[in-house]
Amino acid sequence: MKRAILTIILALCLTGSVQAAGLTIWGLTEQVSSVNGDNSLTARIGYDLSLTDKGGLELFAGSIWRPKDSEPQVLVFGAIQHMPDLIDPNSSIPYLPELFLTVISETVQIRPYIGGQFSINLIDEDAGTYGAIAGITLKLTPEANSELVFEVSYDKNFGDLGGVPDNQLKGYMGFRIPF
Repeated sequence: MKRAILTIILALCLTGSVQAAGLTIWGLTEQVSSVNGDNSLTARIGYDLSLTDKGGLELFAGSIWRPKDSEPQVLVFGAIQHMPDLIDPNSSIPYLPELFLTVISETVQIRPYIGGQFSINLIDEDAGTYGAIAGITLKLTPEANSELVFEVSYDKNFGDLGGVPDNQLKGYMGFRIPF
């Protein structure tokens, strides 16, 4: 299964490098309350269809891996709808940009997003997941090459992932690099 996941991710990388205007790479780690918790690592390769900072749709493929367990590792697909920058002075949201601008620099960009993810059992039937995700990306300057990501997810697991706690909000933190 791991070989199939790596092959698919490599194919997405090669395809994306031809049209690299909207390619994104994500790396997230689950933030758990205990050091010995069963936290997960998430890697995603996406393609942002909007190509602007005003928001838009991003499709992704990735993998969720739990280092404490040798299996299962799942291949996930999903979509994220990016919203416009909350601090943009030209925002259509009343009063919020002014509130943020009193404490945060105008060069900072904070973009919320919502979406969903699911796994497809292409190779075997060992595990799966589906759920909703929401978060924000934080860019300190418009010219910055990467963004900080703070995300929450609400997942439902099945198969071998049935033992992983689900039906609860999980927090993630990481990075997103748009190309």
